[in-house]
Amino acid sequence: MPLVKVKNFSFKYEGAQEWALKDVSLELSENELLLIVGPTGSGKSTLCYALCGLIPHKLSGEAQGEIYVLGKRTDQWEFHRLIQNITMLFQNPENQLCCLTVKDEIEFSLINFGLNEVEERVSYAASLVCIKHLLDRYVFNLSYGEKQRVALASLLALKPKVIVLDEPFAHQDFFARERLVDTLKKLKDEKGLIVAEHRLWEVARLADKVLALNDGRVVFYGDVEDFEEEHVPEKLGLRTQMESYRRRSHSTGDVILKVMDLWFKYDERYVLKGVSFMGRKGELIFLVGRNGAGKSTLGMCIAGLLKPCRGEILIDSKRVERPTKEIIYLPQNPDLAFVEETVFDEVALGLRAIGLREEEVRERVYDALDTLGLLRLKDRNPRELSRGQRTLLLITMAYALKPKVIIADEPTTGQDFRSMRSIIEALNRLCEEGCLVIGITHDVDVAEHVADKVLRLEDGKVEEV
Repeated sequence: MPLVKVKNFSFKYEGAQEWALKDVSLELSENELLLIVGPTGSGKSTLCYALCGLIPHKLSGEAQGEIYVLGKRTDQWEFHRLIQNITMLFQNPENQLCCLTVKDEIEFSLINFGLNEVEERVSYAASLVCIKHLLDRYVFNLSYGEKQRVALASLLALKPKVIVLDEPFAHQDFFARERLVDTLKKLKDEKGLIVAEHRLWEVARLADKVLALNDGRVVFYGDVEDFEEEHVPEKLGLRTQMESYRRRSHSTGDVILKVMDLWFKYDERYVLKGVSFMGRKGELIFLVGRNGAGKSTLGMCIAGLLKPCRGEILIDSKRVERPTKEIIYLPQNPDLAFVEETVFDEVALGLRAIGLREEEVRERVYDALDTLGLLRLKDRNPRELSRGQRTLLLITMAYALKPKVIIADEPTTGQDFRSMRSIIEALNRLCEEGCLVIGITHDVDVAEHVADKVLRLEDGKVEEV
């Protein structure tokens, strides 16, 4: 009996016109890894939600077909029983975290389910994802990659029979990705794994089968060799390890940003130790480093969102001590910035906040949407857009305000090649307009191919690569 069996499953979200999934079928047996791939917005996350029972237990809509877990239809399981047998790691780890410390987070579900051997399970899970050294740390002071590993540990502690992972490599640096591959190898000997991922080469070496989605339909289902021989990644515009990015040379101007001897600490732990660098008008800089190195912390300090212990940040020779419209920080999770019901109003919000006349607001919004390719989506709800489109919207919101510096935190994370290319082109356009763009990423491959300058943050200090 397969661990998971899907028979002609289709799903349409409540209020939606289009089906998100259309006639999907698959099977997963014990000790198998199924890799799910497809362009951004193809239905991968929706399929993951359905496999682990969030559809229909928590997400409403119209469903057709059947999904079986351990021989029983998911809609016939009690949800709290089902998720002890099949669990899911979400794309955004913050959606799964609710406790103060890492240890509390891993213990939380164990205690709720009344399971025994809590200490042993916490140690087992923390060891598997290499976070034992983080057990006493405050969860929300961790990097995104570290948060993702904490969320995964809290699932592993339950010891389910099937784990569904949605973009597990997205927020991890090179070393963490290699450790995650080792973890998946060990887990595959114990259970069934379903992994939805854009970084195909990371998982393909472990996969037994590949399922490719496009527009909610299965366009390929078979073994890895056939997947590659039929050139499915190229046909769908998926990202492969051999992708090359054409650097656009930028005409840079005067120095507009100076960061001098910057120090910052969380509690008693310094993450920035005398960081200094300069940025020029029209320059594209990428900041790279391992998970937890302090990249996002540095970005928020430059934007005035965090106050450093000492050091100076100057924009056009003026000291930055608080948030300013001249420096805009774009968070890793674009959804944190959305409050309006349409794309148009989302872009207009900042312009209205600085007191522009409505006529000028409309002119700037239309110009920004048209320039960055989102004009056709102006009446859509931002929350209904694909991840790539939401990231582009975030960049468009900043573009409309015409700042001098934009700090984009992990703008290419979790994107397929087409979306990544669109985002890079948007950042290039900002540089052409004279903006200094600082991208934060753990993806060194992207940084080295597109940036004018790459800075590595390691042990609290910055050096040019």
